[in-house]
Order: sequence, then C-alpha cells, then structure tokens
Amino acid sequence: MSTLPDTQENALPPTVWNLKPVQSAANVAGKIIPGLYSLQSVACDNFVGLSNDEKTIACWPSSHFSKSGTRLWEIAALGDGFTIRLQGTDRYCTVQTGIGKGHAVSLSSIPAAWKIKPLYHGAHFGESRYQVFWADTSFVWDLNNFGRDTPGNGEDKDYHACRIFKFIA
Repeated sequence: MSTLPDTQENALPPTVWNLKPVQSAANVAGKIIPGLYSLQSVACDNFVGLSNDEKTIACWPSSHFSKSGTRLWEIAALGDGFTIRLQGTDRYCTVQTGIGKGHAVSLSSIPAAWKIKPLYHGAHFGESRYQVFWADTSFVWDLNNFGRDTPGNGEDKDYHACRIFKFIA
C-alpha cells in the first residue's frame, strides 16, 4: 500500500484530469474501428491483395485492380485484437509457415488475431496510419525491399514506411 509524503518538500503537485469531447471516433487517429477497408502501403501507395499464388498477400498498384476494384478487407474484433478477412470470402490473414522474420502473411479459413496499432509518432503522426502486428509479438507486416518495385537493398524510408498502412474506408 502506498502512502502520501508527510513533508511539503516531498509532496507531489496535484494532478487535474479533464474530459474533452471529440467529433467522432472515426475522425480521430487511434484504435481502428471494425469495418471494411482497402489497405494501402504508405511506402509505395500500392494496395494489399492476393498474390499470384492466391495463398499469400502482396501489394499491387491500383491499375492491377482495374476490372475488379481494390480488394476490401473486413476488420472485426477478436478478443483484444482483430481479424482481417478478404471481403466476400472465408479467407483470413494469418501466418502458416512460422512466426519470424521473413515469413509470408498467408490466408486461411481459420481466423487469427492481429494487433492493429495506430502510429503515434514519425512522419505520419495524426494521419490514421497503422501497423499490423502478429498477436502479442513485435512481428509486423513489412513489405519486401522497403516497398519498392525494384529488388535489392536500399536506404530505409520515412520511419519504415514499408511497415505502415492506410486503412481507407
């Protein structure tokens, strides 16, 4: 049990807590609101969709979706996390080959929980940008080659922009 200091010199200043109204939860950078979103990479402005193998996900330019439109992903609460499901299917984002550096995000009919964290610092502060983590780990969605179209290593961009996504409703 903690006690209050008994001398004036050890006393802490009083803390005042205030409530402030917000316009709408949807307009404030913060916790993601369940719903349908297209997921766009901040690094290259490409959208998350199915890879050619239709078992994993990849980022594609919007022109790739000219006939079908960009893929929408349903974000739904699951415990303290969220599921990420490809709209119109029973396919959820997961990791099937292992949890660790370099493992691809894949799709499964079994839902998995992801942690979707708002970005509170860096160049994109306050713009409703998010990072997607595997459950309660430090493993995050990260585009190969820093999100560039050309292979090879290069200088990292803008607070790891290849790890930041816009969730566009």
